[in-house]
Amino acid sequence: MGFGSKIKRAIKNPEAAIKGTYHKIDQSAGKAIFGNTVGMKHNLDGTINILKNTQLSAKSNDPIIEQFRTNGYMKLNFNYDKSLIDKIRTKYEKMIEDDKFSFISGQHDGKRYKRQIIDAHLNIPELSALITDDVIEIVKQYYGSNFQVVRIDLWRIYHMPSEIQNKDIISNRWHCDNRKTDRLKFFVNISHVTENDGPFHLQSIPRTKEIMKLNFGHREDYRVPMTVMEDPKHVVKFIGPPGSAIFANTTTCLHKAGNPQATRDMIQFLFRSSKEPLSKNWFKEVMHVGPDMVNTIEE
Repeated sequence: MGFGSKIKRAIKNPEAAIKGTYHKIDQSAGKAIFGNTVGMKHNLDGTINILKNTQLSAKSNDPIIEQFRTNGYMKLNFNYDKSLIDKIRTKYEKMIEDDKFSFISGQHDGKRYKRQIIDAHLNIPELSALITDDVIEIVKQYYGSNFQVVRIDLWRIYHMPSEIQNKDIISNRWHCDNRKTDRLKFFVNISHVTENDGPFHLQSIPRTKEIMKLNFGHREDYRVPMTVMEDPKHVVKFIGPPGSAIFANTTTCLHKAGNPQATRDMIQFLFRSSKEPLSKNWFKEVMHVGPDMVNTIEE
């Protein structure tokens, strides 16, 4: 688009032009200073939230937690009990292809490539058992504060044919989630995931910062060679049996969904820092997830 066309558009819709300019400045400053794509405001808001919620009694100097903070991810060192995962999986299988309990959250040309459970916390209450005392303690040590569970997502992604693999349909393009940086995600595999099953891919915070310095653009146009973007020395792939789990700060770590040969099934919890401890009724307080929320769902 030429300069003259941009001026005409700005005159017709000055509010949109101002917002667009603000977004570009905000994102560019965030890349330069913080080394991610979520913008200055989300970075500053996330940092402020963590500082104001910090409790010295919860702060950990454990080298494993320190490494978690530095890298932005940490795999859980145990798998969940098979009987619990089987209970969740049994209910999930009955719902994931049923329009009464699930919805399409990724499609192209009328074909679905991602389905998601509606209000999983209401339909599969066994999910609450995944937030164990050990998980709570790890998250509290990571933040140095209490935390809240914002939402729970369960989804199935399906194989995409080669001709559309460059389209961002199932969050399959490298990106950082556009949220405040005190958000943390916790992923649990509920299907067996190998290299061929389109695992969740991520890059550490230091590597993400390196890529930003190479003039990374955005999820639609990286402006960085694929040999750099997907250097196997730096890409972490979340593979493992049902019940394997990983924490990841997806605001500060570049990440994407892989393309499975058939399907892949996953649970995702979204956390935020908080002064208030997790209540006994936290499971009833999480955000609604349904078709009206589709544009806010990211892996």
